Amino acid sequence: MSVYNIYGEDISGGESGNSKDGLICIFKRLGVIGDSLACGLMNLDGSLSDFSKSWLSFMGQRYGIPCENYARGGIATKTWLESTLKTALQNAEHACDAYFIALCTNDYGEDYPVGTASDEVGADSFCGYLKQIISVVRTKNPNATIFCMSPYSSSNSMKKYGTAITNVCALYSYCFYVDFVNNSAQEIHISPYVGGGHYSQLGYFFISKDVERLVNDIIVKPANKNYFQMLPYGDQ
Repeated sequence: MSVYNIYGEDISGGESGNSKDGLICIFKRLGVIGDSLACGLMNLDGSLSDFSKSWLSFMGQRYGIPCENYARGGIATKTWLESTLKTALQNAEHACDAYFIALCTNDYGEDYPVGTASDEVGADSFCGYLKQIISVVRTKNPNATIFCMSPYSSSNSMKKYGTAITNVCALYSYCFYVDFVNNSAQEIHISPYVGGGHYSQLGYFFISKDVERLVNDIIVKPANKNYFQMLPYGDQ
């Protein structure tokens, strides 16, 4: 089993660094669909929301990749589809070639069930709304790579969402589950990286390292190599 330090470096063999670093650069533009944990909201100093301090922005800043924000605090799958964030994505001048969907935290407690991957697109369930969001993304860019984030929390109440997201991803080509919850550095989830229900800018930075590492692993996975070697390009 691999062991990672707080910087997301594999230290299983006593060496730091990762030979796969930087593979995220195969994408020209990144976008995120999500809630407060995706848009960089911090409660440590008065609920400051700063997308430049979000985990996606930190990842993009490392390599000069433009990042688009379609995330807002308090958003769940259903409310995202009803919001101006959806129309902003649809009307954006440039489509992203990779989108991260990081939703489910606020779906817990809503008046619709988790549902199953067999639910119809747009059905009144978490899975139905997630599938509808994927459809919105693929309408904007049929060639988009989609990364669906796991829950951030490993609590029993969130495990069913992780299972549901995994099963929905399996229905779509080039839609990958990013298992952050089971592969993140545990130090990220304690002070000074969290506070008030959200992460600090230090927490978001280290999340960005973990997410990048997990995406790198997805890119080099033998089953995915042919796809990522021949990513469709064109005017976006």
